[in-house]
Amino acid sequence: EHRFPVSYLFKGDLPATTHSHLQMLDYHFTATATTSEGETLSFGHTLELKRAIHPGLPKNSIRIFPPTNIQAKLTYTPIIYPTGALSITMHVSGMNTTREKMLYRWRLRKLSWRIEEHETKLSYPCPEHVDRITTTNDSQSRAIKNTEIKTIGEAEVSAHKTPWKTDVSAGEVDAEWTCEIKSPRKVSCDVVSPSYGLHISHHFILEMVVVEEAARINRPNATRWAVFL
Repeated sequence: EHRFPVSYLFKGDLPATTHSHLQMLDYHFTATATTSEGETLSFGHTLELKRAIHPGLPKNSIRIFPPTNIQAKLTYTPIIYPTGALSITMHVSGMNTTREKMLYRWRLRKLSWRIEEHETKLSYPCPEHVDRITTTNDSQSRAIKNTEIKTIGEAEVSAHKTPWKTDVSAGEVDAEWTCEIKSPRKVSCDVVSPSYGLHISHHFILEMVVVEEAARINRPNATRWAVFL
């Protein structure tokens, strides 16, 4: 029995092992040896290449919804693992405005979220069929662009199970909840590899339904009308 130590430094721009809907990307280690008697021995092993990602500091995102004064600020962890959860803290301000002795305020009625996985793969044709493929917009080479979008987690933040705090006088809303990935299909990690024509990214989408109420300043508890947005 003979042992042959082997080490190899992978380049940082190589994509990690990926088993997605549009592509299977694996790394294999193979070795061949010939004995003194002329016998050929071969060995093969599949390597799983992973990428180490640090959680990092919380990230803040601010979104303004014109023509209103509503402003939403989200605080969340920038990294979510396929078996983990994403903690969200939301602060909404600018819910109240005053015009012509009237008080206009927005009330949050519905809050829902979803996480989408966007996958793009460029398939390059063989020389025999290269003339049948038109040039893509993002590359001078001829390729077929395949795209898939799937929802890997979604839910509605219930006002009864996870109530949000509403300060009517200040026109502010605060809410906290946790997003979990629940998908019957395998979830892939982010991959960016222009050389392989593979790109996988994830998008967090938040939807809010608010209702506008109007009342006179001297009678703020007497709602006059409401319009859904």
